[in-house]
Amino acid sequence: MKAAPSNIDFDFMRQALALAALGQYTAHPNPRVGCILVKEGHIVGQGCHWQTGCAHAEVNALQDAKGEGVGATCYVTLEPCAHVGRTPPCIHALIEAKIKKVVIATLDPNPKVAGKGVRALEAAGIEVVVGVLQQEAQSLNKGFFSRMQRQRPYVRGKIGMSLDGRVAMANGESQWITSVDSRADVQYWRARSGAILTGSQTVKQDNCRLTVRQMKTLDLPEISFQQPLRVIVDSKLSISAQAEIFCQPGRTVVATTSTLCSSKQKEWINALPLAHRSQVECIALAEKENHVDLLALMHWLGEREINDVLVETGPTLMGALLQQGLIDELLLYIAPKLLGSEAKGMIHIPGISKLADHIAGAFAEMEQVGSDLRLVVKLSDFARTT
Repeated sequence: MKAAPSNIDFDFMRQALALAALGQYTAHPNPRVGCILVKEGHIVGQGCHWQTGCAHAEVNALQDAKGEGVGATCYVTLEPCAHVGRTPPCIHALIEAKIKKVVIATLDPNPKVAGKGVRALEAAGIEVVVGVLQQEAQSLNKGFFSRMQRQRPYVRGKIGMSLDGRVAMANGESQWITSVDSRADVQYWRARSGAILTGSQTVKQDNCRLTVRQMKTLDLPEISFQQPLRVIVDSKLSISAQAEIFCQPGRTVVATTSTLCSSKQKEWINALPLAHRSQVECIALAEKENHVDLLALMHWLGEREINDVLVETGPTLMGALLQQGLIDELLLYIAPKLLGSEAKGMIHIPGISKLADHIAGAFAEMEQVGSDLRLVVKLSDFARTT
């Protein structure tokens, strides 16, 4: 019979989850994982996974224990890996360290692991408990679970809006509807995302950069922070190659349709600033109703190990993503301002003529940010269950 978790197991797992959260800006595409080693009621070692290619949380915790891990209980937020990836399997390190018991928050959805780690530990005579704060551990890694289970990223749609649901004046003026505090808060959501997605119209109107610009405030250790991949949906390849977004640190991908001739794509690439040309990629995807197939784009991002996507775009592309069920949750920053009926609405979703055709959501979080209100609304079943 499997051992049942105790109250002390939940207490130590909460601490392991707090460690896992330290990697939220740097661990992707790997999951965020924390580990604590406990012996006779005291923590003897702890660690988290900081970055792909670096040691995993279990190995860091064992190194921190300095040989005191023999007979200890290991609390880890994700099932220890049992395969050779960029680093050796963690189960070998735990077995060799003579860990007595392993308490796991959730199994690893990666088919290369998926219970194999648990079976290997049990085969070595180590007691294993699974499911302690499972929902919290999965929520911390929604993007990783989404990529493994749905082969596409977890997608958040960010909207800065007025109290009456307006995102810009009739002439396009939108800087700034929300407060300085809200705009600073968005930087953290950008930093924890593998990619930031926008449309060609947003780039044309705002000449946006879509970079993380407050890295010093993230208080990262000595780790090379990677700017999120910038993704622009441009079905007609109409965006200027001289736009500011192409001159920023990190990589940019422009997604267009496969119906666009390759000579035009090559001509557009050659028009980019020479110093930044190697950082920009133009990809041709299937076409759907004269536009880039957005589901194909999400699968393309999943294949490139993008776990989380933050969408910062205008009402039309946001509406298309919502209509196709590709937004998992909305991140709404609501300013206490009224802009009037002539201002532009937050989302354009054609085809909804009856109340019964609505897109349903569920309020998940509400917090005041400066003078604004930040709401998190879960839209997909996947968002509600992880």
